[in-house]
Amino acid sequence: MNVLSLDTATDALGICLRTGEQEQLTIIRAGLKHAQTLLPRVQHLLQAAGIKPKDLDLIVCALGPGSFTGLRIGLASAKGLAMGTGCALTGISNLDALSHRYRSWKGVVIPVMRSLRTNYYTAVYRHGIRISDYWNLDLEALLERLGEYEQIFLTGPLAVEV
Repeated sequence: MNVLSLDTATDALGICLRTGEQEQLTIIRAGLKHAQTLLPRVQHLLQAAGIKPKDLDLIVCALGPGSFTGLRIGLASAKGLAMGTGCALTGISNLDALSHRYRSWKGVVIPVMRSLRTNYYTAVYRHGIRISDYWNLDLEALLERLGEYEQIFLTGPLAVEV
């Protein structure tokens, strides 16, 4: 199965192409240049893997939280590629994706991302399943919520700030 994953939710542009057992990952600090950078990088990954866009079976796109403009660029590109190739398209929350790799942790996993303001986007996961709402909290409220749990594993780009 050939799967293309796109994440344009933050200033780090993430693109992953999985063809069978092989995986190619590109992460670029694109800043505000997602629109200029995304599709040329996708084309480069496809060429390096020796496949064409029509060979894709699935496109996965990050749904945020994150930059509104970045998300629009990623979603529009993913939808255009899916419509043009006829492959399936699905989306995933960035918080869900951040927590997934730690699903075997015996406590709770709490991914943390910065909102545009001084708040943090987060949610609580146990064994890979979200057990809370998605939250947009200031630091004080986030720390209060953390106090409700034992065996906490913080992950995400801003986990060290908390």
